[in-house]
Amino acid sequence: MILKLISKYHILSKLYFLFYLIDKRKKIVLRNLEIAFPELSEKEKTEIAKKSYKNFLLFFEDANYLNKEVIFKNGYFLENLIKNNEKIILFSAHLGNFEIVSKLIAQHFKLKMCVVMREMKSKKINDYFVKIRTNEYVTMLFKHSAKEMLKALKANMPVGLLIDQNYNRTKTQVKFFYKKTYFNDAISKLAKPTGAYVLPVFCYLEGDKYIIEFKEPKKFEGDIKSFTQWQANEIEEMIRKYPSQYFWFHRRWKRTHEY
Repeated sequence: MILKLISKYHILSKLYFLFYLIDKRKKIVLRNLEIAFPELSEKEKTEIAKKSYKNFLLFFEDANYLNKEVIFKNGYFLENLIKNNEKIILFSAHLGNFEIVSKLIAQHFKLKMCVVMREMKSKKINDYFVKIRTNEYVTMLFKHSAKEMLKALKANMPVGLLIDQNYNRTKTQVKFFYKKTYFNDAISKLAKPTGAYVLPVFCYLEGDKYIIEFKEPKKFEGDIKSFTQWQANEIEEMIRKYPSQYFWFHRRWKRTHEY
C-alpha cells in the first residue's frame, strides 16, 4: 500500500539525485560506462549515470502504479510464431522497464508463458517481485530450473529470460561493447535441441509512453558461442540507443576486468 502511494506521486524519482550521491554502486555504474562508452567525455558519462538513477526509480514506480500508455512494435513477429504453433524463447535485458514486460506481453496477446527469475534470499522481497512480474497468464520459474524450461517448451509454452548479467556458470565468452565477457548461454543451449525460435524483446520509455519492441526471431544456427554473440549484439544495440535506461549497477565485466 505504501509503495503504491509513493509510486503514484513519483516521490522516489523526484529524489533521484540524492540516491545518486549516496549510492555505493555509483562507482560500478561509472566504471561500466567507462568500458562501454570510452569515446564519451566524463561529463557525458556522468550525465548518463544520473539519468539512469532517475529512470531506474521511475521504472520502479511504474511497476507498482502503471498509468502510461503501452505501444507494441513489431508484434507480428510474436503473432506469427503463435499462429504457427512454434516453440518460443523470449529474451530481454535490464533495459527500460524490464519488470513489467512479461506480464504486459502475456496480457496483450492472451499468452500463457513462463518467466525465469533469480530467487532472492528474502522471502518478502522475493514474493514482492513475483507479484509485480506475474499475472494470470505468467508462471514464474526460478533460475537453474532447466528441466522446467524444457517441459514448458515441449508443451509449447513460451519461456522468457533476462540474460545480460555477468554469468558465472558458463564458459561462453562473447564481445560485449569493447570487451570480452562471460555471457549467459542458457538460451542457446535450450534453442539448439528444441528447435525453438528465439525472440528478442525490449520495453523502453519514449516520452510518456512505453514501447515494447520485438526484434526479428531466429532459430539456432552456427554454434553456442556465435548464437550467444547474436543475443549480446541485440542487447548492445538497444543499450546504445537508450543508454540512460540501462541498469548499469551490475558488475558486467567482473570476471575479465576486475573493478
